[in-house]
Parts: sequence; structure tokens; C-alpha cells
Amino acid sequence: MIHLFWIFPLTVTLSYSMVPFLFSRVFAMGVLKKDKQQKGVALTFDDGPDPAYTPQLLTLLDQHNIKATFFVLGEKAEKHPEIIRDIHQQGHLLAIHNYTHVPNWMLLPKQVREQHIHKTANILYNITGEKPTLYRPPWGLLNLFDYSISKQFHIVLWSKMFGDWKWGEQDVAKRSAQLVKQFKKGDIVVLHDSDQTFGAKKQAPTYMLRSLAQSLEQLQHTVPFVRLDELQHVQQPFIPLWKKIVVKTWLLWDKAILKTIHITPVDEENKFIQIRIRPYSGKGNILLENGDMLSKGDRIVELHLNNEMLHELGKHSTSIIQLSVQLIQRTKQLLPKIKAYIDQEQFADVKGLYSITMVHQGTTRLGFTTQDLPDNIFGTWTKKYLQWMMMIVHPQGVKRLKNQSKPLHPKIITMSRKALFEKYQ
Repeated sequence: MIHLFWIFPLTVTLSYSMVPFLFSRVFAMGVLKKDKQQKGVALTFDDGPDPAYTPQLLTLLDQHNIKATFFVLGEKAEKHPEIIRDIHQQGHLLAIHNYTHVPNWMLLPKQVREQHIHKTANILYNITGEKPTLYRPPWGLLNLFDYSISKQFHIVLWSKMFGDWKWGEQDVAKRSAQLVKQFKKGDIVVLHDSDQTFGAKKQAPTYMLRSLAQSLEQLQHTVPFVRLDELQHVQQPFIPLWKKIVVKTWLLWDKAILKTIHITPVDEENKFIQIRIRPYSGKGNILLENGDMLSKGDRIVELHLNNEMLHELGKHSTSIIQLSVQLIQRTKQLLPKIKAYIDQEQFADVKGLYSITMVHQGTTRLGFTTQDLPDNIFGTWTKKYLQWMMMIVHPQGVKRLKNQSKPLHPKIITMSRKALFEKYQ
């Protein structure tokens, strides 16, 4: 009886903690540790948001046009919702790292699910309008019952950890060189943007940021960086057969219409943006950012996105924000081509660029100005059509439109000829 007295609780403890530790950390069963497709390096940051370090990190990532994944603590998200909004609006992915930084081995299964995972998911939803789908337990420690959440959340660990929570000033050069050497396609890298958790050295994120900044200067043109939801393991949304048929039919119809009205790609090698030059036919005048007035009859470049390519992007975007980031990046690549195209004598009277789009977040960073559609029959029907199109483009379009914190409304976006030529030399 004495032996049974301690053997039974020991067996339970091993089953609850050590067995899932072996399954997840050693054999990667039921978790994502590395991207076998090797699309790029997935930078992930744990333990934030932190008012001292997370804004600095966001600035650094923006300088290098890198999108990352932030595994945040619900308690900190409640205290700093403005930072959560900044993370979200800048196109990064938000994920769950429990409500507080307590290991799951010390919690009952119900506590993990209700008081940490779902509570944090609801906090992030209330701030951003989108529910997270990824979860990383503190210290990567799962208990046996955590696998039950896999239908709702992908469990993500890492393939590279550098101990950055204990870095000091003397480590910066050495760690920077280490990051440059060890960042490889397929890696999921974990770093930390807070020094408030147990075992963390004060100001360690300062030195992490310096090391990361130095390494990115060397890596930005050689290694692609991706958000975790860009990996195939956490995508693959289910698309019912009826929707596949509707999408295929609509895309064929769309292609035929564009051909009929002579809308053509601005670049035959990159057909993401298609254009036609026509007289502006709107009833109201539009004030451009340089003070010019766009009036009826003025010639414009009308921009159209390639809806077939847009649909492919939508299949791999988990949110309107992520889709917007992809659109901004691709549009930025093609604006110099548009400038070169209209820099011809026959287009000297073109006043600027014009489009109506549902996905307009971030267009001001490219030099566009935005304004609401007119409150008339044209505006109403355009809004309904573009909302319907967004539901078609995105595999989970209806759900995504409903889950936005603010209703999505199409906007008119414009850029004057002068602004285009000044910004895209």
C-alpha cells in the first residue's frame, strides 16, 4: 500500500505533464514547431504588450516592412489596448499566450480553457474585432488536456530560441551575428518584448532590439519573413463546392467584362493591377491632395485589381487587415509602372489615379487620399456589389465581414498626377 500511495500520484503527474511535454517538444505531435514548406522565417514575440518595448519593436519591423506574430498576455492586453490596436492595424498577427504568464502544469484543464485561452481570445476580439486562432502556452508547457483545444486553436511552439530574456549590453554584437547565421527558411523564431515575466533580466528587450536591428540590416534582402498564418499548416480553409462553383463562374464573367471595356494590366509580368484611361464621369467634383479639382470629363487612370489574383490572396489571408497588407505591398510595387505608363505624350492630360475599393486600409501610406462614396443610388449599389465581391474573394468572406470591429464601407481613393510623380521617382 505504501508503494501504491506514491506511485499513483506520480503516474498521474507524468501523464498530465511529462507525456504531453514529450509529445509536443520532442516529437512535435499536435503542434507547429517548424514550417516544412520553408516559406520564410516566422518572427514571433512573447509576453507583451509592453509600453516600453513593443512600440519600439513595431517601429523596427515597420522600417524593414516585416510582419510578425505577437503572442500576448490577456492581462497586459487589457491594460494596453492601444498597443494591441497598433499591432493589429500595422498588419501583424495577434495570438494567445494565456491571460497571465503561468505554466499550464500548474492549472486545471478548465482553468486553462476558460480563464486563460478563451478569456484572452475575447479580450483581443473586443479590441480588434477579430478572434485569434493561434495559441502558445507559457514556456511551451502543455498539459494532457490542452490538445482538446486544437479544433479551435493551432498550438504553436518554435524551432529557434535564443535566450533573449537574459541578454545584456555585452551580448549585442555576438547575438546579432548569431541571428544572422541561424535564421533559416522554415524557422519559427521566438523572442520576447517584455522584461516583466519570471526569470527575465531587466532591460533585456533593449538588447534584443539592438541585436535584431543589426541582424535585419543584413538579412532584409536575403531572408523572407512571414506571419504564422501565411504558413500552409494553419491555413487551408474549407471551401464548400457550391462556393467554388460560384467563384469560378463569377471570375469568368469578371474577366469577360474587363476585356469588353478594355481594361488591361499595367505590367504583363505582374497583372495584379489593371487599368483603363477614361474621362471621369462622377456627378460630384473630387478635391485632390495637391489642390486640383477632378471634374466631370477630366481624364483619369481607373485602377482595377485582378480579382482572380485577389481571390488567391484571400484564400491565404485570415483577416481583412492581412489582406489589406498584401494589397498595399503589391500596389506599391506597381505604382512606378503606372507612373511610367502615363509619362507619355498622349497621356499628358491625365489628372491622376482613381478607384473605388472595399479594402482601403493603408492606402494613405502609398499617397492616396480617401473619401466616402456619395449618398445616392450609385453609392448604395456600389457598396452592395463590393461587399458581395468581398464575400466571394475571401473563402470566409461572410464571417470576416461580420467579425470586423467597424463596418467595412467602400471608399473612393485618388492620387493626383503630381503626387504620383513626386512620390515614385
